[in-house]
Formats: sequence, structure tokens, C-alpha cells
Amino acid sequence: MRKGLALLCAAALAVGLLCIGAGASQQVPTLYQLSVNDKLPAPSASTTPIEVSGVIYVPYTVFDKSVTEVDLGVYANELRTSTQYLLTLYSLNSTLRFDLNANTSEDRDGASQNMRAIIRNRRVYIPASAVCTFFGLSYSLTPTQYGTLVRITNGNEYLRGEKFLGSAANLMRTRYEEYLQSLNPAAPTPSATPPPAVTPTPSQPDDPPEDDKREVRVYLAFLCGEGESLDGILSALDRSGIQALFLFRPEDLAGHADQLRRLVGSGHLVGLRTAAGTAEEALADLDGGRLLLEELVRLRPHTVLAEGGDAALTAALEEAGWTCWRTNASGVPAEGQTQSALAYAVLQTVDRKRSEARVLMDDSAPSAGALPRILNTLRAEEYDLRLPVETEL
Repeated sequence: MRKGLALLCAAALAVGLLCIGAGASQQVPTLYQLSVNDKLPAPSASTTPIEVSGVIYVPYTVFDKSVTEVDLGVYANELRTSTQYLLTLYSLNSTLRFDLNANTSEDRDGASQNMRAIIRNRRVYIPASAVCTFFGLSYSLTPTQYGTLVRITNGNEYLRGEKFLGSAANLMRTRYEEYLQSLNPAAPTPSATPPPAVTPTPSQPDDPPEDDKREVRVYLAFLCGEGESLDGILSALDRSGIQALFLFRPEDLAGHADQLRRLVGSGHLVGLRTAAGTAEEALADLDGGRLLLEELVRLRPHTVLAEGGDAALTAALEEAGWTCWRTNASGVPAEGQTQSALAYAVLQTVDRKRSEARVLMDDSAPSAGALPRILNTLRAEEYDLRLPVETEL
């Protein structure tokens, strides 16, 4: 993908210039390719290592299974408030906490560690070798003709040493050639063997510049029904520090009192949803839900989803003082859709938006499983993730 190559190029440019191969006639930025156990994750801002002052750093999301599809047994939690900026890595046996504001790190017992996290392009990077040593992971740095391989393993890899390098060579070479081509689209792509003579073809124009995702606002909302995976969704949002809107049917509120308190305490918004066919029925339904919410969590809702409602019903609700949620990026899984397919579909839909994406998901298991990957990708690509308050809808 052009996006992945552009991010890969930007990461490599940040580490300086280095000759590739003996007797190289030109200099190109060093390319670092990441391997986690036996997998080479797709190059992106969430996976590409960088070098700073001779130290190799990796995005902390390298330890996120939803990003790399590999469970290393180390997990991460980023917490950012008006007064704190903490990154916590933890396993069953160890905890490592980075304080981004104080530029320090410590273990679970409060003992200082000689490690520092850094921020580049709004992303948190951690020193790869030191963190791997702390958690008992293996770390290696192997120069190859296709860039330098940064490999992190936890002992569950199948291929080691030269066997892994042999199996990974073709993919590394493809990414290396695509990377060089992204640096200079007009230049011929290098190949391990001389290419046969071909008839020249007209050169293609450069790709248009990538859209600045920071200009695209993304709002998240969830349909709440049986609540089978609502706790998992809340945990994923809490880990990412992102707030969303949760839409309940009035008749379901009483059965979710504990979760409603957790929602409100975490800074999320609670709204209502109604499938009533007429304005009179809808308003009566919503008034009952409003009273119950005030009783349960002392909250007065203002946002509503009119399920299947037409323009006249929406207008009537807005005239009565409600703010109507309008979806333009559906993320409700289809029957039998896997979480990977759902995450891909949501991200593709959001990618097509140029100013605003209002994503509507539900509280099902596929949604909970897909959400971490969706959140990590949206943050890595620097979308403007915002709380869907009624003043912005």
C-alpha cells in the first residue's frame, strides 16, 4: 500500500544516511525491517523500527497482538491526561513503566531503570534491546542486502538463524525494492539478476500526495443490546484513551446499571436508540429512557439514534431538543464476518472519508475483537479521534 510505503520511508529518513552494500555509489536511508517470531508485519508507523543516536527503537505497538498478529506475552497500556503521560508494559511476571513527562522508567517495585521512551511524530518508541532484555525476550539485529532485520522472539518461533533469513528473503527483498522505488519513483527497481531487455513504456505520473489524516475527524458510537462483549470494548477504549458514544434502548438500561456507571466514570457518552415508527411513540419511548438514566447514573442524555427513521421523524426529534446520530461509516458486523474482515472493512470505509467519519459498531464479540486493531491503526495514521458530543454532531 502507498500508505505503508510512505510511512516506512518517513521512518527510515529519520535515522540518517548509510551506504547500502560495499562500494555503493550512492547513499540511501537505512531500512529497518521488523520480524516478530516468524512473522514480518506489514510496514507501517505501528511496526517500523527507527535508529536514534545509535539505539534502535520500536513503536510500543510492536507488543500489541492486534497490530502484529503475534502474542509475545508482553502487553502495553498508554495513559495520557492533562498532568500525566505514562506508558506501561507488563507481562505475567514483570512491569515496566515509562514516564514520558519526567523522561524516566521504573519497574513494578519502583526501582529506576536505565531506559527512556521517546516520542517521534506523536508516537511513543521504546528501546528495543533493553525492553526485550527486561522481559526475557530475544532480540537480534542482522544486516542484510535488503536492509537491517530487527527480530524479536519469545521462544515460540519455528525458524531460527539462517533458516529464518532464507524463508524471509523474498518478502524482505520485495519490500526493499518497493521502498527504494518509493524514494525515487522514476528510477528502475533493483533486481538480484539483470532484467531482460524490454521495450520502454511511458513513465507513469507520481502518485498524488497522501491525504493528511489529521484533518479527518472520527467519531465512534456503539449499539448496545445484549452487551455480550461490552466490557471488552470498554477495556480496549480505556487502553487507547479514547471515548465513544454508547446507544441503549430504554428497555435495556436497567440491566446494564454497572456498565453504565463504568461508562460515565470513563468519560464516555450515553445516548438512546429507538425503533418507534412515529414521532409520538419515539418521544414517549425516549422520555422513559431519559428518566431511567437520570435515576441510574444521574445523567440526562441528549443524543439519539432513530433506527430506520425517515427524515420527518429525525426532524421531529431534533425539534424536540434531541441530537440525532447519523452514521456514514457502518461497522456493524455481518453474519459470520470475522473480526479481521470487520476491522479491514471499517478501516477501508474510514479511509475514503475526507472530512468526517461517524463509525457505528455494536457490542458483539467480532466488534470487540476488531476494535484494538481499528483504534491502533486510526491513531497510527493520526486521525483526529473525537468524542461525539452533541455540539459536533
